[in-house]
Amino acid sequence: MTREPDHRRLLGTFVALLVLTSATWGLSTLPLGSFQVAVALAIALAKATLVALFFMHLAEAPRVFGPLLAVPLALVVIFVGLTAADVATRGATPGRADASQEPLRAARLDGSRAPPPPLRQ
Repeated sequence: MTREPDHRRLLGTFVALLVLTSATWGLSTLPLGSFQVAVALAIALAKATLVALFFMHLAEAPRVFGPLLAVPLALVVIFVGLTAADVATRGATPGRADASQEPLRAARLDGSRAPPPPLRQ
């Protein structure tokens, strides 16, 4: 037995997704600095929640799916946290003041950063 879809609910979800997509686009033009990624992830989480609850019908699903959904969400939080920690500590290399501003040079076999000799013609 299949139920008739609630068109008002689906239309409301669609409009909410359009608004959140517009917010994502508008976010790209705002100079939020380091908060830009956090705001973008919050908007993406809201969109994913809407899709999971209404288009995947998890809102009407049995409660057994709650703990099953918690495991992937916990993994996402762990991976995003580890990635953020990695990016936050990249500039803190011992012995180098600011490695991100150093020009790229070809590495030699002996480990020095001097450019390689020119090719003979």
